[in-house]
Amino acid sequence: MTTPYTPPSIDEYLRKRLMPVEGAIPHVQGIEMYGSSIPAGTVGGDLFEYINFQQRYDVDARIQRALKRSQEYLELLPAGAPPRNSVDDHVEWLKSRPGNTSELEREYRAARSSEQVRVAEDLRELCSTAGVLLVDAQGHGIISAKIASTVHDTFHALMLSELDHTEKRRQSYLRGSTCGWRCRSRPAMRSAGVSKRTPRRSRLCFTARCALMGTSDS
Repeated sequence: MTTPYTPPSIDEYLRKRLMPVEGAIPHVQGIEMYGSSIPAGTVGGDLFEYINFQQRYDVDARIQRALKRSQEYLELLPAGAPPRNSVDDHVEWLKSRPGNTSELEREYRAARSSEQVRVAEDLRELCSTAGVLLVDAQGHGIISAKIASTVHDTFHALMLSELDHTEKRRQSYLRGSTCGWRCRSRPAMRSAGVSKRTPRRSRLCFTARCALMGTSDS
């Protein structure tokens, strides 16, 4: 007789989401990372997560894609063929401008190709980089846990957006970056233990900090 499925409660669901994922500890030569999470009786707003760039963002595939683009950008577009990429499209626009020369088109293709080579080099740094995301939402209970979970999802969504648009991460943005958000809704204010009488500057609902660690061959 099969056991009927019992959906998890919100408390159980958030507790599982806020736990570090098993096997996600990055293995980077020269860096040893250890961690332990002991769940409390009820969920809260504290969260830490390992940032394993290779595992989560498939860095190798992104490197290969950048190198492939570097070659494609150098290839001339056959006569009458539709543009294959943004470089072809821009070159076609250049042809409509007065003073355009074949030398100018080659220089543009070479510059965009070189840009992709640099992207691949930047991405390789992620293979020797590990990180930890720390989130501290004020208060206790489900509201604080929801805030921490939302910060976690937003962080990774921004990382994916950064990689998808530029194929590299802004290390100056990530390394040691700290952000915060102030309570505005009544449930969040109650969870954080603040009221309308609390000075606005003191209504900090959460802080999040990302720390990166890396090794270098140089």
